[in-house]
Amino acid sequence: VGLGDEVGVCDFTQDAQEYGLGITLQEGFGAYNFTVEFGNQNDAGAGVDAGKEYLDAVWLDNGTYQGQFVGFDTEDWYNINLSDGDAITVNCKPGVNSKIKVELHNHISGMSEPLLESMVSEFAGSNVTLHHCFNGASQAQIRVIYSDTYGPRDFYNFTVSKLTQNDAGSGTDAGETGGSAISIDNGSYSAYMEDMDNTDVFKFNVPAGSTINLTTTVPTNMNMEVNLRNQSWGVVGTYQFSSGSRTIIFLNDADRQDFYAEFILRTITTEPSTYFYNFSLNITIGDLVPPTARLTPLPAESCTNFTVSWSSPDADVKWFDVQVRYGSEPWTDWMVNATNRTAEFTGSIGVKYFFRVRAMDIWNNWGAYTSNPEGDANTTVTQVCTGNVDNTKPTISIVNPADGTTVSTTEISVQCSANDNVGIAKVEVRVGIGSWINCTFVGGYWSASVTLLQGANTITARATDLAGNYAETSIVVTMSNTPPTAVTLGSATKVTQSSFTISWSESTDSDFASYQVYVSKIKGFTPNASDLKTTISTKSLTSYTVSSLSAGKVYYVKVRVLDSGSLYADSNEVSVKTASPQSNSLCCGFLLLPLIILPGLAVVIYRKK
Repeated sequence: VGLGDEVGVCDFTQDAQEYGLGITLQEGFGAYNFTVEFGNQNDAGAGVDAGKEYLDAVWLDNGTYQGQFVGFDTEDWYNINLSDGDAITVNCKPGVNSKIKVELHNHISGMSEPLLESMVSEFAGSNVTLHHCFNGASQAQIRVIYSDTYGPRDFYNFTVSKLTQNDAGSGTDAGETGGSAISIDNGSYSAYMEDMDNTDVFKFNVPAGSTINLTTTVPTNMNMEVNLRNQSWGVVGTYQFSSGSRTIIFLNDADRQDFYAEFILRTITTEPSTYFYNFSLNITIGDLVPPTARLTPLPAESCTNFTVSWSSPDADVKWFDVQVRYGSEPWTDWMVNATNRTAEFTGSIGVKYFFRVRAMDIWNNWGAYTSNPEGDANTTVTQVCTGNVDNTKPTISIVNPADGTTVSTTEISVQCSANDNVGIAKVEVRVGIGSWINCTFVGGYWSASVTLLQGANTITARATDLAGNYAETSIVVTMSNTPPTAVTLGSATKVTQSSFTISWSESTDSDFASYQVYVSKIKGFTPNASDLKTTISTKSLTSYTVSSLSAGKVYYVKVRVLDSGSLYADSNEVSVKTASPQSNSLCCGFLLLPLIILPGLAVVIYRKK
């Protein structure tokens, strides 16, 4: 150092020992003063130095702390206990003239400490921040390293923030399997997820016939897969999305069982706004009213082979049970969990048979058998059947709507025509694989209302005759409530006193039905029937000549495009002025004016047209 400057040395002792201080003159002469200071370190308020290896680490919890480096003490270790799913954030700031390196380790008993995260100060005095989420209970270790191998006394400050998960209000992290799932009920929930904790599973019980609505909302840039699983861990609903909200809707048409909501973090494209996601569960209990069932009356006497038929006015019936009683014997099962609605029974001559029926709906509600000992229907076998059995199927057709029709409403009426050599017992319709809907016979047709979904819908009609033979037919009806794209109307051409021609762009809609040309004398008019000039059903025909107009008048034109579902869109409005009328005094290109005759002078005055 220079003349008159101060010089200092420092050291850190790990064990009690004796030191010697040597002072040597380098230049000049005179008296000098010196001070000796020593004292214990107080890293993180522990009253000691945080050790140079993990075995001597100081224990921490959430909080803000100060540590110290001096001499050859250039490394400090700290420990913190973590629960399953805990996330930890460490923010460390060195002195203004120092750089540090901060490491985050995961302690595994009997092994060296695996390094999870590390970061070095970009410049002297700059902060270092580390963040990590732990999958499973663990002991995290923080290692702070001074940038030089020896240095003066220097302090650093650091903050430890430990986030303990509280998925769905459980106070812990949701498990990753069905066996470790957190149980929930109807409600709205919040949960936490990031790279090391990338799966959460929640369990809930769903009664038979109930509808599950599971809605999930994720933050920006978090890509998540959501699976709805049944009791056997089979996927019954799934989607994968980034940002926003999505909903799974599922009907439990089986017995009461546990279902699972499985959330899987797939990727994080950039740092999300938050690591919390939200979801809501709404289980709607289904129909609690048991269905009714009935048997078609039987004749008083039958031959040995006769047909028994049954039905229900409830559209959501899943199964039927039919019992039979022989004479004075007790009731016994004949048909169990039957989906068919007719069957042939073989009896013995001289025996009276009684039948009764019950039904179960998709909500697992069972109806009751009648308590009448006569049952719902009965007959006595009096002879052996000798005639031919009716094996002829009925015929059925859907007369309205036509196959390939496009409609714009969700509910439509379906009309069917059915015929049979003996007689029709019933006609039913359904959409897709939905429940069968009984038709009503009105005006010579079997009719029922059905509800359509957006897009193509397969409508199936089924006719069953009195012998139980049935036949089916299907059509496809498209429901579209999206109007077509408007065409662009150009300027008029070939304008005369009484007509003009207009042209427009060709429609791009696949379900095009027609163009309608409207002409009005009112600017900004709304097309109506009095303004309609023509209807064109050819898609490629995109021009029309409007005639029978008045000369010198302004007309306004619009072209409306309609689709097969009667939805429409109007074009832009174009104005056209017809040519002005010619005067009667026009002749041969000149306008003749009166001839003025003066004495001795004849003058003809004319003007060129």
